[in-house]
Amino acid sequence: MQTRSVALALLVLAACGNNSGNGNGDGGNGDGGSGSGSIDAPPPACDYTESMDGTNATTPEATGVTIGAQNKTICGQVDMGHFGSAASTVDVDEYSVAVGGTAELIVEFEDSTPTSLTDFTVTITDAAVDPAILNSGDFTGALSDHGAYLAELPAGNFNVVVSATNTTDVSAPIPYKIHIVADQPTTRCPDMTTATADYTEANDGAMNIGNDVITVDFSKPASFALTTATTDNPETSGITLDATTNKHIAGSSGMPTPAYTDKYIDRDTFAFTTGASTNEMSIRLNWPGTTSDLDYLVFEDSTVTAPVAVATLTANSQDEFQTFAVKPNTSYWLWVGAYAGSTGQPIAYSASLCGATFTP
Repeated sequence: MQTRSVALALLVLAACGNNSGNGNGDGGNGDGGSGSGSIDAPPPACDYTESMDGTNATTPEATGVTIGAQNKTICGQVDMGHFGSAASTVDVDEYSVAVGGTAELIVEFEDSTPTSLTDFTVTITDAAVDPAILNSGDFTGALSDHGAYLAELPAGNFNVVVSATNTTDVSAPIPYKIHIVADQPTTRCPDMTTATADYTEANDGAMNIGNDVITVDFSKPASFALTTATTDNPETSGITLDATTNKHIAGSSGMPTPAYTDKYIDRDTFAFTTGASTNEMSIRLNWPGTTSDLDYLVFEDSTVTAPVAVATLTANSQDEFQTFAVKPNTSYWLWVGAYAGSTGQPIAYSASLCGATFTP
């Protein structure tokens, strides 16, 4: 499976495959309406603490940690004295971990003073001499209080790479924690296609352009922009997403008139709000058939330059599924589009919205 290359400041390594961890393709049991609440809290203690800062930028520290069956925490710190002005890199730390069998994981990460860095990235690679990036995510502190993403890994050895960037070196060490949490994505956030929708698309109009709002073209440096139309608006779903009850949006991907010239045939936009304790969420997008490739993006309300979440697997026979960090009590837009070349419209789709609380 492949993902479309996305030019984002938010995901600095997205072109290398940030979305390869997409949960389980079977879509869950289809009847879930009640969420499981917060993801099981990771242990407060550190299962491994960084001890080789002088060499771990190029040689991964052997942690002895096996991830997958149990929640694990790796602790370290961004240290001064390694600053590289060419790439604005403050510090890089690498850790080796093992997976005993195929594992569904959520990788959650935090640093104690995120606003002091321009970027804090956690990447999982294989253990090859020339390693391949398998999963990656980052945060700056302005977007949320932590970062989160899904990882699906087979049995084997892997490296967890922590990278911090800034315009200058830091003046003091910045502690961080990497939580690698065992996950059950199909039960935590199931396919809700057969459940009653909390909101059903209603304002796209006969020409399927009433709720487009955003154009998307990954071939352009500025991939995302508001449409030039003045009559399209996000549909107000009325959904406030808390950490105890999953929500369901039902829509239809149609054939717009006139056709657009960017990378999507149709696009639909829905506004929702996170609850007071919701700082992490997942969205699972499902649709029937094998002739259409649906994707989704999540933007903070009216902010279209950098999506909060990107789910753009190049596939037309399975769901799109991502977990990501959000801010509590904040309005967001869920954007759903049918990629160019999709056929069979109109196609009904179902979006499961599942909230959670992560405590840094």
